[in-house]
Amino acid sequence: MLKNYDWPGNVRELENVIQRALVLTDTALIDENCILITPQAIPVSSPLTKDYLYSKRRARSIVRPRQVAMYLAKILTNYSYPQIGSRFGDRDHTTVMHAVRKVEDMIAEDKQFADDVSMIRSLLTS
Repeated sequence: MLKNYDWPGNVRELENVIQRALVLTDTALIDENCILITPQAIPVSSPLTKDYLYSKRRARSIVRPRQVAMYLAKILTNYSYPQIGSRFGDRDHTTVMHAVRKVEDMIAEDKQFADDVSMIRSLLTS
């Protein structure tokens, strides 16, 4: 099944998907119903360097993690929108405001995304 899928990420991401499927399945066999590959799931778990987060690139695979990082910076620190924007590649404060709103909307709409953000938050605060 996975041989036919054009995997957009790296091997670690694929390994994480398979490990999640092993944990979530009740049987010894993993089939396509056990593996949910969604575009929303990939960016949050993607390992990115600071250079990518601070870059001017606007690819979705970079923008979504950057938005989550901005959101976490806002809720976990006392930094203002302009201060966060300057730390993320000298972005305008309205870009940070948009990122925070976008992530809040996605958290409200997508339980898996909300769980992923919550997990990242708990890793940062523990």
